[in-house]
Amino acid sequence: GGSFKLSYYNEYKSYLRMKLWGNGKRQLSRLLSTTPPPTTPATPLPPSSSSPSNELQITMDIVRKQDYEHFLCSLLLPFSARRSAMALRAFNVEVSRSAVSPVNFRPEENGLARMRLTWWRSIIDDIFAGRKIESPIGRELAVAVKKHNLTKG
Repeated sequence: GGSFKLSYYNEYKSYLRMKLWGNGKRQLSRLLSTTPPPTTPATPLPPSSSSPSNELQITMDIVRKQDYEHFLCSLLLPFSARRSAMALRAFNVEVSRSAVSPVNFRPEENGLARMRLTWWRSIIDDIFAGRKIESPIGRELAVAVKKHNLTKG
């Protein structure tokens, strides 16, 4: 829930402040003091002909708009790991949006949530089977899987 996410974020902020106490202290304080942008509904994804840099921008925008705390933390990662982290966070955002909340449950959302989760499951299967991926987030996720030799299980 929200309180777990907030406590995790505060704990991570404390860790980062301690880790980067030296030269990065001012830069980190400035990053952590910024106000996150308002959460906006997801926009439709562009066609699959987008370039790799555009796909990275799409994943970064999704994480920035929907999971601002993790977006900031991901910016502190080494550049070589940032692309993969953004892909995984964007995937997490998309799957989380597919989950049905037991608090605000409406039966008509159950079928839609199942369809979205089934669609993401097929994308994961396609990634590990080496098939063409239609989703920009899926293509970025495929890059991360290949780069880090991630497994499905």
